[in-house]
Amino acid sequence: MLLWQSNYRMEAMNNSRETVLETVSSSMTKNAMKQAFKTGMSLFALSSVLTFTLHGDAYHDDDVYYKLTDELKERVRTATPTSARASPSKPRQILVFNLHVSNGEIRSGHPSIPLANYAISHLGEKTGAFHPHFSSDPASFEKENLKRYDAIVFNNTAGMLTEDETLQNNILDYVYAGGGFVGTHAAGATFCQYPVYDLFPEFGEMLGGFESGGHPWKPHDHLNLKMDDPTHPANLAFGGRNFELSDEVFQFTEPFSRNRVRVLNSIDAARTDMNPKRRMLPERMADQDFAISWVKRFGRGRVFYTSIGHNDHLYWNTPVLQQLLDAIQFATGDLDGPTTPSAKLTPAMHAQESLEWNLGIAAYTFKNNTLFETIEKTDELGLAYVGGLNV
Repeated sequence: MLLWQSNYRMEAMNNSRETVLETVSSSMTKNAMKQAFKTGMSLFALSSVLTFTLHGDAYHDDDVYYKLTDELKERVRTATPTSARASPSKPRQILVFNLHVSNGEIRSGHPSIPLANYAISHLGEKTGAFHPHFSSDPASFEKENLKRYDAIVFNNTAGMLTEDETLQNNILDYVYAGGGFVGTHAAGATFCQYPVYDLFPEFGEMLGGFESGGHPWKPHDHLNLKMDDPTHPANLAFGGRNFELSDEVFQFTEPFSRNRVRVLNSIDAARTDMNPKRRMLPERMADQDFAISWVKRFGRGRVFYTSIGHNDHLYWNTPVLQQLLDAIQFATGDLDGPTTPSAKLTPAMHAQESLEWNLGIAAYTFKNNTLFETIEKTDELGLAYVGGLNV
């Protein structure tokens, strides 16, 4: 395995190969870089790798990123929101992680990754909401390093990013202790390798689900999203109205459940092609529940996930960029938003959220019951709090 590490960010894509070889400050040798070129690695593919830090072998011929032209950058800049929905309480640092591993081999991943990275960078620069740090090196998950960040963003990651259980658990510990987490698109296919989903099941529990069964809708397919929670701060970008787009999205099974996550938007089955030939999971065909975006708590940490993000054009779509910005601010704690799971949103819980009260019952109400019976009965009433009792 080669260790590729560089702090050089390649801006001019028309530099000659020899110029690149001379200017990159990297522990990867020039001979190794030349060999990468011989294997068919494009100049842009190499720049994408060197922009970050990466453990792995050279990319294969078909695993290259396309070049970000000035035109594409301008499209992103034009679509970027002009301001953040919330003012950061302090300067925010986020770790944006990009790595795609398939059957133990590092791949270039989704071609939209560079655009998403550019969009995230520009969102932070334009709004002042955060400062991003990019990496493809699993060593970024060292505990001391994670302390530098207010949130982690998995930008279209996929597969087993690392086999190191300590690094895996560091991610969970970081979020559980209060760090934020944002996952886009293939983050739902991370730390698993279809059809095996027991490689690191705790990650799926933290995220809210693993994709399973592939993509009923392909990149060119038309989708109509309904707003399950139109007033949630992390879902305001769509104005409370259905939203149309074309993208490849996932379907989810366990541990996904509306008892565990708060769904923000999902596929509107009445306005989207639901042909059974699309190979939907039986349980999803039965309940027609294809969640796209959700939020949840994991310990003290805030988690946001969206299945959107396969297609590059989404990163010059203003509502999509606005939600991405809101999601990052939600994860860092600057944008407050409720996380009560959708299935537990009783009238009492809705009232609690709108009034910002902690509605509950006095413990004396169930004075003849045990503590656990009292908790169960309180839950049956759709309440979340039990008052103390002084005796």
